[in-house]
Amino acid sequence: MSGSIAAIAAYDGTGTQGYGTTDKNLPGVKSIFWNENDTDKYYVNGSSFSEVPANKNTITTPETIVFTFDNDSDAVSDLTLLVETPGAFTTTSTCPSWVLAYLIERVEICVGNQVISTITTAGLIHDILRHSNKGINVGIFSQGQMIPLISAYAGAGSFSTAFNLNAINTFNDGLNCSYLMACANNQTLQVKVYPFNLDNNDLNMYTGGTVASTQTTSGDDNYTFRLFCNKSTMTNAERNFLRNQVLPKRTNITQISSRLSVTSLPDLNAATQITIYCDTFNINAEAIYIIAAQVTGINIGIDAELYLNSTSYSGIIPSQIMQQSDELSLTAAEALSNASPSKPSFVCYKIPLGNSGITDQDFVPLNRYDSIRVVITPSNAGNTTGAPRTFSDLVGSGSDLEKSFFETLSVIVEGKCTALYQNGAVTFNNY
Repeated sequence: MSGSIAAIAAYDGTGTQGYGTTDKNLPGVKSIFWNENDTDKYYVNGSSFSEVPANKNTITTPETIVFTFDNDSDAVSDLTLLVETPGAFTTTSTCPSWVLAYLIERVEICVGNQVISTITTAGLIHDILRHSNKGINVGIFSQGQMIPLISAYAGAGSFSTAFNLNAINTFNDGLNCSYLMACANNQTLQVKVYPFNLDNNDLNMYTGGTVASTQTTSGDDNYTFRLFCNKSTMTNAERNFLRNQVLPKRTNITQISSRLSVTSLPDLNAATQITIYCDTFNINAEAIYIIAAQVTGINIGIDAELYLNSTSYSGIIPSQIMQQSDELSLTAAEALSNASPSKPSFVCYKIPLGNSGITDQDFVPLNRYDSIRVVITPSNAGNTTGAPRTFSDLVGSGSDLEKSFFETLSVIVEGKCTALYQNGAVTFNNY
């Protein structure tokens, strides 16, 4: 027992320990063994992770898929989109594990006629890069690696990836951002998926020409989209209690901008600096991310500077400070032989606006700024030529960035807005 009494034996009420603890009965002192977590009462409710019905799940040509939430749930959260293809990838095919994100132009979360969040291809890839290989059906390989897509790894010739839509989530710190259907019973909640690039030739433009012959023997490109979420049911007492309130409820949200100062891939390759325009951002923001997918690998990093109303937020931030992932790419031969990984295959940088604590008192209300810009430049570290580096230098001198980089280069902001529930409806206009 000597170890367990060390803190007590050394306690004298002074120093750092003395500010947060006591060994006396004083007003307001709490026990960690019996506290509000044991004594506060909550309305009983139940939940289950269930599938959301769609107008159509499997498609062979691009057409909008609409998932409509039925009225038998009182609250929904944690939206997860599952994308599957039954076609067998050839044994020589390699592509990044986020390849199925290239099938989706955008996902819209809609309440009535209002689109409360739009998630693009880059947003789906961002989720994969941040969440440790979640939901990827490729065996032992991690999410940033080049994957040999063969049936031995994918199982029965299929390949699938699950994407977190990163809105109306439930967090580990106890913050529940569920969408309260019970309090917006006069409106319909829908998730709309807009697919594109359903042809192998389209995908090859993004993956280095290595996806060919992935489909069924019939020649059709078959892709299935399924949506799952956490559905909760309340008691009548809780449901009536909430409906009789005017509820301003904080809700996590994601916004994305892909508006670049360059309009073509050749212009991007030749540029020494690029501006990404983010004037549409209007949430109370915790962090800004710079994301771009790449197939062959990135040799040097990207430095960034955030401007709010023409004022630099924190100066130029080097890539080493912002880097959020060290996932590496593998060639097919390296992956199969477990050889050493080579180069990073994507950009995933973070500019923190808050301290990522359990509160949001230091988030930045972006709706107060008329001009929001993110300026990025190739890192000049180790440059001995004296000339500014261009973006083509990211993959080696004289090389060109791939279309996947240009098409997915985006800025993503994560934060909160306020959903106002009143009279059986909700509005998301208080940012």
